[in-house]
Formats: sequence, C-alpha cells, structure tokens
Amino acid sequence: DSNINRNSIFVDLIFAVILINMSNKKVVRKRVRVLTNKRWTEAEEGLILDYLLELAPRNKEFEKPNRRVFYQTMTDELKLSVADSSQTMSKVRNLRASYTKAVDWKSNTGQGVESGSIDEYVRQICPYFHTLEEIFGHKMNIVPLSIYESGRSDLNIAEESEVRSDDHDDNPNIYDINDENTLGHPIGLTNSDMIDLNEVELLSVEDNESCTADDCEKLRYKRALQTAPVNIESTPLLAKENIDDVSRFKKRLLACPVGEKEKNMARNSASILAEAQNKKAEAIFGRNEIEKTKAGNEKHIKLEEIALAKEKFNFEKEIRKSDMEIRIMQIEVQQKEIESRERIEMFRIQSECKNNLEIAKL
Repeated sequence: DSNINRNSIFVDLIFAVILINMSNKKVVRKRVRVLTNKRWTEAEEGLILDYLLELAPRNKEFEKPNRRVFYQTMTDELKLSVADSSQTMSKVRNLRASYTKAVDWKSNTGQGVESGSIDEYVRQICPYFHTLEEIFGHKMNIVPLSIYESGRSDLNIAEESEVRSDDHDDNPNIYDINDENTLGHPIGLTNSDMIDLNEVELLSVEDNESCTADDCEKLRYKRALQTAPVNIESTPLLAKENIDDVSRFKKRLLACPVGEKEKNMARNSASILAEAQNKKAEAIFGRNEIEKTKAGNEKHIKLEEIALAKEKFNFEKEIRKSDMEIRIMQIEVQQKEIESRERIEMFRIQSECKNNLEIAKL
C-alpha cells in the first residue's frame, strides 16, 4: 500500500509540473491580413481626383475635422469597390506622396535638364501631377522651374519645398502595401500616346515680366493634351463604359483657356530658361578652368617636394661620406703615431744596449 501511495504521489507531481510548464508558455499569435490588396483602376483614380478637385477650391483642409468620416463619406458617394474606407485613405495618401516626390525632384535634382525630359520624368513619378497640384498645391512652396534649372544653387533664392502635415500619422512618404497600383498612367493616355513636349511650339508674343516657368510648363502640358488622342482600346485597365469619365477628366484638364497673359508668360519663361542655361555653361567652364589650374599647381608643388627630398637625401649622403673619410684619416694618424712611438722606443732600447756593452768592455 505504501508503494502504491508513493507512485500516485509521484504521478501527481509529474502532472503538476507539466501543467505549470504549459501555463508558463506564451501563446504565439499569428498575424492575419484583414484587407486584401486593392488594384485601383484608372477610372477609380479619376473619380477620386474629380471628387477632391471639386472640394479643394471651397475647403483647403477638406480632411478636417474627422478624416475617417470624410473618407467613409467619399467611399459611399463614389461607390468604390473597397473593403474599407482606410484603403481609400491610403490611396489618397499615396497620390499625395507621389506628388510630393515629383515636387522635391523638380526642386532639388532637376538642374540643367531640358524641359521635355523634366516633364517626361515627372509623368513617370506622378502621372496626375498637374491635377494634384490644384488639390494639394496650396500646401507646397513650389519654386519656379527656371530658378532651379539655372544651376545657381549658391543663391538662396527660394527655400526648400516642404509639406504641412495635417496629422502625425498622415505621412505622405509612407506607401500602403495594399495598393499595387500606386503609380500609373493618366486616364486616357497610354505609353503610345505620350507626347514629347519639346515639340510643342510656344507662341511668340510680347514680353511679360510677371510670367514664371511653372506657368510655361502648364501651358505646354495643356497644349499637349489638346493633341493627345484618347485610346480606349490600348488601355487594359479602362473599361469602355467609363468613356464618359475619361472625357470628363480630359475636359477638366483643358478647362482653363490659354490667354494672352499665359502666352506672354510662356515666351518670357523660355528666354529666362535659355539665359540661365548659358550662365550655367559659363559657370561650369570657369569651374573647369579653375580645377585645371589648381591641378597644375598641385602637380608643380608635388614635383618641387620630390626635388627637395632628393636634394636632402644627396646632402645627407655627402655628409655621411665626409664623416667616413674623416674617421679613416683619424685612424691613419693614430697608426702613424703608434709607429713613431715604436721606432723611438726601439732606438732607445738599442742605445741602452750599446752603452751597457761599452761599459762592460771597460
């Protein structure tokens, strides 16, 4: 009976230890994605841009006071096929981020680039740049294009472009992982329909000092759109039933007519840009000449240093040679002195021996 009781107690202890170990183990939670990836079509992007473009002139801070309520209302009114209004919020955030990236590139890295290349690269970064400029442009400090293309970065003509954030979590530099179509082509324009804006001819009119290069760029873009066909067949993500949305989007971009003021601004901006390019070329040439002169001076200094080091080495070599000759002469003198002393001593010894012999004979 005592053995049975001991075995039962031992079994109870084992079960107790097992239960304690199980209670101490942490439960590993698996992360499950609730929202699936949303692939936005160009028609849906056009609806969002139309909605924001209608609100922007009336209310610059259209997301306030409650951003989530605003995007929920927009999702319901546009009848977007999304799982949650947060996907719509992320899409607008990504559009703003692409616009900010394009503005930063134009302000910082667009120096010395031709206007056609600038427009083409801006379309790659932000296909809806001009539309987003009307929506979010009031939050940006956009520097005129001609100032930065002149390459005169040493003049503090304008401050760095910055974006005011309405909320700490509304960072335009963060892209949503659920959005696989963050950057795309503008509605109604495909790769084959893109126009080289360098070929768009600007009308020659009288000069106007109030024009800016940014207005010139808008003029080029509007005139390019006037000659750009809307190719529905070659746009895979655009359905034929959305032709009205495409036409409405294109008409919105061409809403502002090109007047005499804009023509004057375009011509004056082109002359400013050409003058800036010439000044930049002269500055680059002068800088190259200075660098060549500096390189020549540095080479001359190095050659002088090498010659001086060689002379120093030869001088030290001559000094060591002279020291060696002096030591040899000292040794020879010492040897001669020893020899002379030996001769004197031998002569003295011989003289004493002779004297002793003569004395002995007597």
